[in-house]
Amino acid sequence: MFSLLKSKADNKNGNGDNQPLFVAANAGARRRAEAWLQARIESGKRHPIFEVTDITPELAELMLARNIENNRGVKMRRLAAYTRAVKEGRWRLTAQGIGFDRNGVLNDGQHRLRAIIDAGRPATMLVGFGMDEETFAVVDGGTPRGRCDILHIAGESNPALVASMATGLFCIQKGHIRSGMGPLLTFDNDEVCDFVDKHPLLRDAAVIGQRLAGSLRVAPTPVGLAAYFMMGTGATESVEVFFDKMNSGIGLTHSRDPIHVMRERMIKGEYRRRGSTDRFQLTGDLILAWNNFRAGKRTSRIHWKNGDELPTAE
Repeated sequence: MFSLLKSKADNKNGNGDNQPLFVAANAGARRRAEAWLQARIESGKRHPIFEVTDITPELAELMLARNIENNRGVKMRRLAAYTRAVKEGRWRLTAQGIGFDRNGVLNDGQHRLRAIIDAGRPATMLVGFGMDEETFAVVDGGTPRGRCDILHIAGESNPALVASMATGLFCIQKGHIRSGMGPLLTFDNDEVCDFVDKHPLLRDAAVIGQRLAGSLRVAPTPVGLAAYFMMGTGATESVEVFFDKMNSGIGLTHSRDPIHVMRERMIKGEYRRRGSTDRFQLTGDLILAWNNFRAGKRTSRIHWKNGDELPTAE
């Protein structure tokens, strides 16, 4: 539907040099969009106006051509998230919209407009015309809501940990074990509540992760994820025994007991020294320890090769 035209400035910072990044194939739609936009820019010179409208790819192209040269560079993860939301029909009308100053210069909305173009379908947005030029300095200056905030509003009892575990599980399901949330892997705020509802064991597993983190000083998210996969086997009582022994150390009399091995590693701080690229190492090792525990095996060789497919809890 569109052919991409990149200028030297676009290659540098993603803003372009006041030239359209895309050329619409539908010339009639482009002319109608251009007339609509020009009429409102002229009205905005007299007084500010706001309008809710369906922004088509053709209109988005024209709006984006008015982007200011010193606007920030495109954030690819945000663009990917917006594009997916538009493409999947999840975009929602909010009070945050597209903004033009009195000179018709776009000073807010480049990511949303690019998303409409990339998705190839319209989205309904609020558009403002006639803003003071100085408003550019305060646009997007607020603190955005995170997944934790969304779960808190939804009434989750442990929103921060559940949000972190949900993000981790999302990465695992998408195959991003080592890199975590890759540059184009997005998990939007409007998806997190539904995701947690579809994986309710995250809530119970979070309690285990929080408890073990407090006693053995490890990150609760990887522990909670391991507990989630263990609970998925249906052996709830065995999961409780496994983590109760690991938490207290009671009954661990053999040095090659897999629970004892993992407990000693955590006490010594082995997993606190790991970098962010090893975020799932503790999860994988705990699952291996669990599998040995379930099989009644003694071993001191518990090591999941980080980056491989996560072991299956048995």
